[in-house]
Amino acid sequence: MDQTFLYFWYLNMIFLLITVPLARSYRGRKIPEFSDFIAAGFSLGGIIALIRVLLKLISQPELQEILELDGQVALGLGSLFGLYLATREIAKLF
Repeated sequence: MDQTFLYFWYLNMIFLLITVPLARSYRGRKIPEFSDFIAAGFSLGGIIALIRVLLKLISQPELQEILELDGQVALGLGSLFGLYLATREIAKLF
């Protein structure tokens, strides 16, 4: 596994653990439970992985030749839909 992926995920989780309680207390809402942070952490990992998939799809001609047009469209749309769902899961915290 790539070390930069883990460091990026770890720093973003620390950022979420600090900013979410501050934002919720500012708005007068209760602080979310720990399980919500775990779900957001997995969603954040999914976002990072799906972005890497999209970048590889765009930048690797070998992969584009293997998948052809219909495979590229399916992989791209699936990744974008996954990004949307994971982003909504993180947005629930705020």
